[in-house]
Amino acid sequence: MPDKPEPTASPPPVPAAFVSAPPRRVLFLCTHNSARSQMAEAFARKVAPEGAEIWSAGTEPSKVHPLAIEVMKEIGVDMSGHQSKRLDDVPWREMDTVVSLCAEAETACPAVRAEVRRVHWPLDDPSAAPEAGALKAFRDTRDELRWRVACVRQGTNRRSKRSSRRRRRPITLPDAADRVVHPRIGPSDRGRP
Repeated sequence: MPDKPEPTASPPPVPAAFVSAPPRRVLFLCTHNSARSQMAEAFARKVAPEGAEIWSAGTEPSKVHPLAIEVMKEIGVDMSGHQSKRLDDVPWREMDTVVSLCAEAETACPAVRAEVRRVHWPLDDPSAAPEAGALKAFRDTRDELRWRVACVRQGTNRRSKRSSRRRRRPITLPDAADRVVHPRIGPSDRGRP
């Protein structure tokens, strides 16, 4: 009599790629929820499709940094009404994507379901920059976040193989008509002094 094969355990769930399943409920997580995560939330809200839910929170929230508000205002994004939030102030258990923006948040991130995308963008804290270079540090962080959020958004706009032969149009960023995200290289102003 042949041996019965051992039942195999099903593999653990794997988060979907951004292209195959666009993020619909996104949390940007940082330690203080004062700059990086707030700016990322603001950019994502500008480009998110209808019905998407975008949140930001901090493991040790403080207050939104005035320079974060200032540099976002420079490009036409109003964050004056933003407030720092604790992780428990947002529905983090319901997210399909969690983006941590600093090493501290990555290690302090609570356990999430296996099918939740965990993305880590290790960006320097602009509020830790010396006073003389603080404004530049906030602008650099803003521009990097704008590029990263736009790239994720562009990645979710991919079409099926059949329709992907069509030329993809760049998407306009929320700041000015002359700054465009190219499907492969990001914002037109990336890397400029």
